[in-house]
Amino acid sequence: MANDDFSPLGCASRDAGDDGYEGCVLELVSRSEAGFRARLERGVDGLLSSVQMLNRSILAVDRLLWRLQPPATGRIRVLWHKAPSRSDVVAVEPYLVKWKKVRRGWQTIRLGTRAEKSVESWGGFERHSDEVREAVLLAKRLIARRSQVLARGRELQLSGEERGRSNAMHAKTVRREIERLVDRAQEKSDGEDMLLSLSYVLEGSRVSKLGSYDSDNMFAHGGLRVSRGTNR
Repeated sequence: MANDDFSPLGCASRDAGDDGYEGCVLELVSRSEAGFRARLERGVDGLLSSVQMLNRSILAVDRLLWRLQPPATGRIRVLWHKAPSRSDVVAVEPYLVKWKKVRRGWQTIRLGTRAEKSVESWGGFERHSDEVREAVLLAKRLIARRSQVLARGRELQLSGEERGRSNAMHAKTVRREIERLVDRAQEKSDGEDMLLSLSYVLEGSRVSKLGSYDSDNMFAHGGLRVSRGTNR
């Protein structure tokens, strides 16, 4: 069934200068912006939840490694290192290490991509060497997955910041273009019955955009003369 009030935005078909139409459009735009924010927040929450789950899973695997190996040279663990950061935010990075007993205590050796090859199978390590090897492989997968999730988060952050700066500059350019068009229109409308308000165009003020020419009822607004007449 046809709807006499149908419009692309779902608002009643009225003149674009009508306050009711603009209020309807602004409400829809605001709801759309809120929906966009909600989708972004859900995405960020999803990334954060993934990082938290991975962190706790890595910690669980490290506890397993701790209990399955004797406190001797060759024990493999997960070490959390404070990573470099350009902000005050604390960033940490987990990686697999092998512990080595030295004269003054313990020394760690960072393991590479084939950490499972470093699992000991003698000197007290033989009983659970198979389980330790599987735990090391699991830790590798979790650490790699964590790096991927964090990389996506950094891309989202940097992309948002870059686009924010770019859009701020673009907004200034757009405003200058709008001002130029309003100035040109004002020059052509001088002395006629239609005058354009820059404030209305930029901010959607309730001051009339188009008004009947009335030399007794004119005032300056936004640098341009506009009429107090009713929007039509």
